[in-house]
Amino acid sequence: PTRAEVMDVANAVLDGTDAVMLSAETAAGQYPSETVAAMARVCLGAEKIPSLNVSKHRLDIQFDNVEEAIAMSAMYAANHLKGVTAIITMTESGRTALMTSRISSGLPIFALSRHERTLNL
Repeated sequence: PTRAEVMDVANAVLDGTDAVMLSAETAAGQYPSETVAAMARVCLGAEKIPSLNVSKHRLDIQFDNVEEAIAMSAMYAANHLKGVTAIITMTESGRTALMTSRISSGLPIFALSRHERTLNL
């Protein structure tokens, strides 16, 4: 990949994107597997800079509901405790995981539920 392509992918990750994809021309090229592997390496490298992914989203407001306040508190704690490598949230409907994911942290979020329908959202 060119330097510009590497920077585009890395900046997308640093900006908090949830996914990256190849352009049609690149995906149809002679080396699609190698291209995906290179893009994965760039993404993993960019994700190792978690301080850039820490959101200051909504730190200065009051919350209207308890669920949102708890999600924000969990994300704040995860962002400021050493050694935290992931966030696990229990959810009935998926809403808790959604609220948690709105606050960038650079950490993976795992949603657990006893409802198969919720897990397949």
